[in-house]
Amino acid sequence: MQEPVASWAVESWAVALGVLPADASRSIITCPRCRKESRIAIAHFGKTVECPKCKKTFQASTDSPHSRTADSKEVQRLEGHGDPINAVAFSSDARFVASASGRFLGADNTIRLWDPKTGQEVGRFEGHRGGVNSIVCSPNRRRLVSGADDKTARLWDLKSGREVGRFDGHTGVVLSVAISPDGRRVLSSSTDETLRFWDAETTSEIRRFKRDIGHSPVVC
Repeated sequence: MQEPVASWAVESWAVALGVLPADASRSIITCPRCRKESRIAIAHFGKTVECPKCKKTFQASTDSPHSRTADSKEVQRLEGHGDPINAVAFSSDARFVASASGRFLGADNTIRLWDPKTGQEVGRFEGHRGGVNSIVCSPNRRRLVSGADDKTARLWDLKSGREVGRFDGHTGVVLSVAISPDGRRVLSSSTDETLRFWDAETTSEIRRFKRDIGHSPVVC
């Protein structure tokens, strides 16, 4: 069964939807002696492998000229953002794709919901006052969480596009967000070097972890 994937590039205003082969967890590697192509598990990279034909042994590596990963095939392109896209996410049932955009002094700063089959925009979430850096859909397909340059994380209703919660407290840009499987807890990380847990219902902060001064920012 082919697995849908979404990808985007720095300074890209579009999301490319594609499919990966069923063996996407495997890579194609070519024997440097006899040129026979074989498929090996990506987990085996960094280990010594043996060619099944000529029995030559060599090290499998992701940056080796003898290896390449399976290619995905583009099936849809989602366009409409006015600023570069910073993050993408599928709903748990893959019926929708969400994309987040924006940058410093940018004009977009929106989250958009797309139908991956038609490529049409079906929803737009507006409210962040800065680029949106991270998004994640809840497993129950009811909520979406976002984190942005405006130092907030926000909770949105997927059906209506309405903001239903705001998590204030970070003193730096929110880099990434996550939501618990039951949808009751939200996790956010920031350039203020804290990781914070929030109650999704009350939006109150439950717990905070602080990194030592001088370390890199915390990322979920």
